[in-house]
Amino acid sequence: MTPYQRELLFWLMSALLLIVPFAMIWAMPASRIREILLRVMIGITCIALGLLCAIMAFAPQIMPHSHSMGAYTFSILTTLLIGIPIGLILLMPKSRVRSLLINGLLWLVGAIALILGIIGAFLPVMPTVPFILLTAACWGRASPRFHAWLHHHPYFGPMVKNWEERRAISKRGKYTAWTMMSISSIGLLIKFPERWYVGVSTGLICLCVGIWMSRLPDA
Repeated sequence: MTPYQRELLFWLMSALLLIVPFAMIWAMPASRIREILLRVMIGITCIALGLLCAIMAFAPQIMPHSHSMGAYTFSILTTLLIGIPIGLILLMPKSRVRSLLINGLLWLVGAIALILGIIGAFLPVMPTVPFILLTAACWGRASPRFHAWLHHHPYFGPMVKNWEERRAISKRGKYTAWTMMSISSIGLLIKFPERWYVGVSTGLICLCVGIWMSRLPDA
């Protein structure tokens, strides 16, 4: 993958991180949690844009090169989308609103995992099955409506059904995940030899995930 293609991919992922949650929240029936989620998403978008503008204006020396701006933006959006809701929830006392926010956070994590799973279906270095199972786990508690949609999806549905009914993963899913995780770990070691610890730590995590998947029954 060329630097231009990589940069384009990160900009696409950044756009999806905003567009998909907005669209899915907008499709929810009118409720208090929908209103809260919309406000949180609008706030996160404004904070991300403001943070980028402030860094460009007051600390341009820490900005990456132009060919890395997509990855930089994607990292900021991902951190904000996960960090802000978690911070808000931890600071709140136990209440109905806190429960709604917890469900909203689980829904948001599930949506991000779904986006990554969809990207993994087309990008040969990202596994799809773990992200889809994470989506099912989050939406199983936070949103029965979206969980039912995922459960009946023609492509993702069988993965979710096999997992929920039998705790099983198909052989194809296992082999695909093992192959993609191996390619990712080896690719990190080859591309960033001076930061070998990144590739090694990623490889160890992938190895643990691979061993865990190997012990699961075949669907």
